[in-house]
Amino acid sequence: MLNDEWTLPPAKTVLHCCFSFIIGWTNCIMLLRYRCFATMMVGNTVLMGVAQFCQDNLMDGDIEKEICPAEFKSKFYLKLIGLYLLGAFIHGLLEKKLDWTPRAFAPVILIAVAAYKVLQGTDVIEDFQYDLYLLAPIFGITGSVSSKGGLGGVPWAATGNMLNIAYHAASYLDGVKSSDACRCLTSFALWVSMVSGILVGTKFHDENTLVFNTCVLAMLFCLMSSYLPKSSESRPVEQQPTA
Repeated sequence: MLNDEWTLPPAKTVLHCCFSFIIGWTNCIMLLRYRCFATMMVGNTVLMGVAQFCQDNLMDGDIEKEICPAEFKSKFYLKLIGLYLLGAFIHGLLEKKLDWTPRAFAPVILIAVAAYKVLQGTDVIEDFQYDLYLLAPIFGITGSVSSKGGLGGVPWAATGNMLNIAYHAASYLDGVKSSDACRCLTSFALWVSMVSGILVGTKFHDENTLVFNTCVLAMLFCLMSSYLPKSSESRPVEQQPTA
């Protein structure tokens, strides 16, 4: 790397970019097909709030339904957020109680994907929203594993990456530190990876692609366990996810 003050293992860099690419692609599919987000709870929270005006009619507002970005009632988005948090809770519980590594969650993801396909291929549950309720905890597990299981944060956090690009670029110009250049370039690579995934999602966004992406997440979990050390509770400062 550029400086011994701050180094990022190549395997970790590649995994960061892979996660950003797949999550960007997945969120694009979810937005185009289901009008919600897979991992961006800020977006789902905004949609939930707007839906109270133009879908639920619970509050007085002047938002016309024709321009309403929320296609469903607020309780739909609230359920997605709650199930996402449930997935993160399950990850934390199994990691603490049973010492599960990211690899252990790979079969859980594959089972959920199989159940998702079964529901789609039958008329047992005709409402597609229940399919999303099944996937939401998986995305919650993904976010929690990424943040706590070795990556040290959610690499697809576009806002955080853009702020890092600007801040470390300014720091580099001020002090010409190679460590700032490294941080800036890494954040830029993560942002580009996510944008690339979104662009690919505009071309490939059918349901089979969503299944494929979820299976890739399971594979990335296995790679995390192989190449990244388990995060330690003794670290003095822990990076917080940024939406």
